[in-house]
Amino acid sequence: MIFDLTKKKQLSRTDKLLNSLKYKYLHFNCSKNLITIIMNVTSLHRGDCIITNNEDIKFLRVKKICKSSLAAGRRSRFLGTPLRVVLVTLVVGNYAPYLQRFISTAEEHFLASRPVTYYILTDNPRVLQPPPPLRPGKQLRVVHIAELPGWERLYLRRLPLLAEAMRDMVGEEGVDFVFCADVDLEFVGAVGEEVLDKLVGVAHAEFYGKTRSELPYERGESVAAVMDEEGEWYYTSELYGGTLSEMLGLTQRCSLLLLQDQAQGVKASAMEESYLNRCFIDHAPSCVLSPEYRAGPLLTYRPIQVQESIVTARAARFLANKIKFLIF
Repeated sequence: MIFDLTKKKQLSRTDKLLNSLKYKYLHFNCSKNLITIIMNVTSLHRGDCIITNNEDIKFLRVKKICKSSLAAGRRSRFLGTPLRVVLVTLVVGNYAPYLQRFISTAEEHFLASRPVTYYILTDNPRVLQPPPPLRPGKQLRVVHIAELPGWERLYLRRLPLLAEAMRDMVGEEGVDFVFCADVDLEFVGAVGEEVLDKLVGVAHAEFYGKTRSELPYERGESVAAVMDEEGEWYYTSELYGGTLSEMLGLTQRCSLLLLQDQAQGVKASAMEESYLNRCFIDHAPSCVLSPEYRAGPLLTYRPIQVQESIVTARAARFLANKIKFLIF
């Protein structure tokens, strides 16, 4: 569960919303599976699923659905399996003050019981003085990069820097999963092994439940442009991850699109996020995390407003593609 430090003020209005919502759910049959869409999230737990196979849900009531075994099963996949996860963030310029809080909250909530290496790309290594206290098994790696003054230069270098970091990790032994996160994010609740998958995207909270035409995909001359009939979800670039090999491929593909635009003098409107969404359309994530992983414990998005026709159609397509959509 993550939210932007700059948006804390938006969360105070959510209690009234949550108290006013009632359970609303529907069933939709597709490919011999039963899809259950939970429209109210007041009693759901992080990791519970909205797509469940027929055997699991056949005799369950709504309260049982809220305690789905899928999330627990996903977390248990790695019991007794040694794993190393790398959490990468870019810290340049005015973003330096966010780093200490980013690491301290990650220490508390991000795969707390697992070995995690915090991979810091920064133009100011002194930003980690004094070094933050780390739990046993946690590591800190600081990689110095050239100063990147101004948004324009940062925009052009961010994806290539991430791709270069992935290439460097390939030669290191024992890196299983890599996640990229913005440094101005704060972890406010447990993020466990349920997020570990081949390629992981997070549905953008601001655009959750929007129709395809309302999603802010790139529509201009950029090679990241998305056709009207393409796309199901709009993903945030603030958090995404996967296995090292998948993340290397993803960041390389995104970097290539950026370089193609740069050669033509074109700039994507949403910068890194435009390229990420283009690549996620071409190479769909194997696991899509709900906006709650980005919006925080008090939800800033309103799932009750999602039209049932939109949800069921998307759920059916996700099921057909064997993509898991997790909520909380």
